[in-house]
Amino acid sequence: MKLTKCIYYFSIITLLISCTAREGKQTKETSSSSSSYTLQPTMECLTFNIDESTYIPLSQIFYFKDSAEYIAFVNREHPEICIYDVHKKDLYKKIRYRTEGNNSIARSIGNIYIKHLNEIYLDSPYATYIYKSDSSGYNLNRHDFSKTDKDEPLTTMVSSMGRFEISDGKIYLTQNINRAYGSNIVPKSSLAAIVDTARKEVRLSAVKFPPLITDSDLGTNAGFGYQYRRTFDGKHFIYSFLYSDTLYRVSSDHQQVTKVVAKSRYIPHIKINRLPADDFNRIIRTSCEEATYEDILYDKYRNVYYRFACPETTLDEDDDPLEVVRYGKKQFSILILDENLQVIGETLFPAYTYVPTAHFITKDGLYLSRSHYKNEAYSDDCLCFEKIELVKNHSF
Repeated sequence: MKLTKCIYYFSIITLLISCTAREGKQTKETSSSSSSYTLQPTMECLTFNIDESTYIPLSQIFYFKDSAEYIAFVNREHPEICIYDVHKKDLYKKIRYRTEGNNSIARSIGNIYIKHLNEIYLDSPYATYIYKSDSSGYNLNRHDFSKTDKDEPLTTMVSSMGRFEISDGKIYLTQNINRAYGSNIVPKSSLAAIVDTARKEVRLSAVKFPPLITDSDLGTNAGFGYQYRRTFDGKHFIYSFLYSDTLYRVSSDHQQVTKVVAKSRYIPHIKINRLPADDFNRIIRTSCEEATYEDILYDKYRNVYYRFACPETTLDEDDDPLEVVRYGKKQFSILILDENLQVIGETLFPAYTYVPTAHFITKDGLYLSRSHYKNEAYSDDCLCFEKIELVKNHSF
């Protein structure tokens, strides 16, 4: 039955992609005169069957190569990693972790980093540990990052801010605003922390959070204004803040920083909305409709960066704001940046079609999830990614 549903899903999606491409053609051609590149949706999809115990992932898709090509994601609400074979489009295996007793993790999984099938790293939003396991879920080792060698306290990691990265024996962690500092928290808080696994050392980055919010904003909706997304290109970390046009290019040791403005044409002005703390419904709706910058990715195959931007929108009358937020808001564009973070193109995608927080990159292109609950072809039984090609515009 599920296979039949997925075949039907794929046929519907092919039709919708064709219609979307025709509808979007005029917009892309109109903007091409001022842009060098465009991101072009194709009619090529990777569709995976999802069993009843697996939730459709809405973020943090990890692509890696081992004996084949794989994608992996955390099964929401379960301490479990699902690994799928990209070419076979089938489940390769599920890795279940214990949350009690020996060789257990703290309650749930946050982010994952997979070097290969028998070397898997993960963290928990409830503990300051990086766990290392094999493919059976047995924890081989764990790194404690609760404090630095100077007894400075660290925070846990929030998965939405970007995964931790591993390079040359070092683990690069994201960090939150650190309330342990008491006052003047924002300018004192480090953007990141670095774990040197060989020396067993932990240190905080010299680069601190920019002054986008103040201490008085903490505890209100504006308190989320400190959050960032980041990517790693092998030499630099690129930090993209939700409410800033400016990108921060930081050296891998987090000692030096360069600021570069990378502004979306669809966000003429960006600001943090400061709302009454007791008006929950207004806060949720505003978070859906306000303009923000979201994920940033590095495409090593084409040596470009993709910065996701969500322009200001108005929700449909029957929309559930909480669901819209979970699926990545109503509409988004992707800025294309060159190796110097200069904007060389931007593509606006149709509303309620893709999940902009669920993606991965291969040598073939950028893949975006089409498993949005408002997409007419949505099915709980299928996870669908469409290939998006980077296309150079021709000037006449």
